[in-house]
Amino acid sequence: MKTTKFILISFLLLSGCRKEKERICDVYASQQAYSIGTVESYEKTSMKVTYKYSYSANGTTYTGIEKAYGIGQLDETMIKRKFVVVYKRDNPSESDLNTNYEVREPVDFNKFVSDFKIAPAKPDYPRKNCK
Repeated sequence: MKTTKFILISFLLLSGCRKEKERICDVYASQQAYSIGTVESYEKTSMKVTYKYSYSANGTTYTGIEKAYGIGQLDETMIKRKFVVVYKRDNPSESDLNTNYEVREPVDFNKFVSDFKIAPAKPDYPRKNCK
């Protein structure tokens, strides 16, 4: 019985990771735009933490979710922290909170966006590889 539970949990975890990878890779494959996102809250389950963040694009405020899979993913210090949000230019509601680019000061965001003109942002998950 324990083996069956383990296999089922592993399957669900891998399936969720695959869907999240596809979603994120789709955002990064599109024409990108950038905003500053603030982590507002989180929900924790045994194998996943979902962070809720907000950001603005074209005068509209959006809410996104960032999923972290695996044991020990909860980081309560994420609340109120700001990061670059990469979103689809033609559909701003589809986004990714990129925790590789923390925005502590407005000048940080401006520098990141300037850098992204040379080389577009790369996802923080899945390990910078969307192939």
